[in-house]
Amino acid sequence: MRNATKTDLIERRSHALAEVMLTRRLDIEVRDLALESLDFLGVIHSELDEPMQRQFLHFGIIVRGTDRLLENEVEATEFARGLQKQTNRLKNESTWFMPVILLLFSMQNDEGYFAWMVEPDKESMKLLQRRQPECVAFDKKQLDRMVSRIEKYYARLESSGSSDDSRRLGEQKAKP
Repeated sequence: MRNATKTDLIERRSHALAEVMLTRRLDIEVRDLALESLDFLGVIHSELDEPMQRQFLHFGIIVRGTDRLLENEVEATEFARGLQKQTNRLKNESTWFMPVILLLFSMQNDEGYFAWMVEPDKESMKLLQRRQPECVAFDKKQLDRMVSRIEKYYARLESSGSSDDSRRLGEQKAKP
């Protein structure tokens, strides 16, 4: 086995922390991705009213880590923006048709920070591409808020699609 570099160890540990923090909710599954721009695919297994019906709500996950101490959200935001300037891996050059989050971890204290990179609009079916990350502490409350935003986004998409489908069906039935 090859010798792991400090960068490799930080990356592996950050990925492990991301998986542990996201799966504090048992309805979230974290799948590995081998993409340059996304590290994981998150899947929220949302239960519906009917017993055999489930939704699978996807979101992208970018994970970064540092051996620096990040003591607060301001430091985390500055660090994330610095990463964005240094490398294309955090630049939002890809167009994603799903929500995408950034998780940033400090190896000094295992603190996690969260930022939207592609954020569901609160009122519409739009996804907002964020030019710069704005980090907040990633705790259980933030995880719940994130899941709620993603679920509401997909619910708006579904209700829009089903009303369009029913309108089209009505138009088809109206034709002789």
